Amino acid sequence: MKHYLVFFLGLLLRSASMLGQPIEELIEQSFSKNLKLKSFQYLIRSAKHKEYSVSALPAPRISFELQQIPLSNLSVNLLNDPLSQNLSFSQEFPWFGKLNALKNLEERKSLLIKSDSALYWSSLKFELIKRYFLLWKYRQSLALKDSIIVTYEKAIDAARVSFKSSTQPLSESLKLQSELALAKFERSTLKNEYRSILVSLNFLLNSPSDTFSINPTYPQNFDYDSERFEDHYSLSQNPVIKKMSVMIDMQNAEMAVAETELLPDIMLQSMLMRMPNGMILTSNSMSNVNKGGVDYMYGVMASFTLPFLPWSIDGPVQKAESFSLTAKAIELERESMLKELYSELKMLNRSFNLLKQKIRLIQLELLPLLRMNLDLQWSEFLLSKSTISSFLDSSRMYFMKKQELYETEYELALLYYSIQITLGR
Repeated sequence: MKHYLVFFLGLLLRSASMLGQPIEELIEQSFSKNLKLKSFQYLIRSAKHKEYSVSALPAPRISFELQQIPLSNLSVNLLNDPLSQNLSFSQEFPWFGKLNALKNLEERKSLLIKSDSALYWSSLKFELIKRYFLLWKYRQSLALKDSIIVTYEKAIDAARVSFKSSTQPLSESLKLQSELALAKFERSTLKNEYRSILVSLNFLLNSPSDTFSINPTYPQNFDYDSERFEDHYSLSQNPVIKKMSVMIDMQNAEMAVAETELLPDIMLQSMLMRMPNGMILTSNSMSNVNKGGVDYMYGVMASFTLPFLPWSIDGPVQKAESFSLTAKAIELERESMLKELYSELKMLNRSFNLLKQKIRLIQLELLPLLRMNLDLQWSEFLLSKSTISSFLDSSRMYFMKKQELYETEYELALLYYSIQITLGR
């Protein structure tokens, strides 16, 4: 019973491995396992904590002072000998709006980290897509090479009959054998390249094994209306444009923080004073002290910074102007980038349509005709009505166009996903 169970599980695993793995599944896997993306998540959480830290008030201060201890008495009584013991408490209060401006700046910095994360993810995703469809193309090419090898082996077997009946010269047989050897050599080279791509794809997926089997599939159709491209698509979600927008917001937030430096800060202070020998009546001499007993006094004080005075105002003003000019520079750069991306998208869209037309032409017209011609040459070759050279020319043309179809489909897939990633999808 155990042997049957093992066999059944093995069969299930083999069947599962034969199923195609859509690119969306691998993208999701890469997103969940990528270490750098996890690093970005920690940086975002760190920035969130910093948002709360800058909105807190500065730490208060408390101080204790023993005032005017006489040096004449070597045995000092700290409770009664000092003129007074002072306990003071102070708290700084930034002017209304300063802490909010700082918090807003940290929020912009947090968004900038998110933008960096999205930009890195879009780059990684496209690299993953490119290697995925490259792997698909190599699989198709390997299957095509297998078909070529089988075709030439059948032709060699058929040619042996012709050689025995002397209807084909020996040089024709050598042509077939050389084409077969070349096809086997190219298949071996493709196999090695296929394994290299598989290793690199597994690296991007952070797979436990470099040779983890991946069975790429080609989409049945692309969800993209290339004919109404300009009516339905915008670049508002493009990761580069979004990052530049966040950078502009951050410069404006920096400018707002600089402008709040022109506002005064308030320092409130309170003090409690204990006088062991009573309240001082005059400051001329220690003899002029009321000996009536312990007295207590308190005091309050408010102080303000004056950053708007002529000799101090230039620093914050120049700093704010610097951030304002930087924001305008990034805004102009963003407009230039938008124009460039729109131009690139139009070019990609045009190429996408041309490739679709080319694929349709190869699939519906060229390949059927070339296949009919190849079958005809094969029939005539079997009947000794045609030479091996004619058959080889027809087979080369057919297989070359089939390889060109795979190349074009690969380019079409890359164009589609390039457009989607440029649109921020």
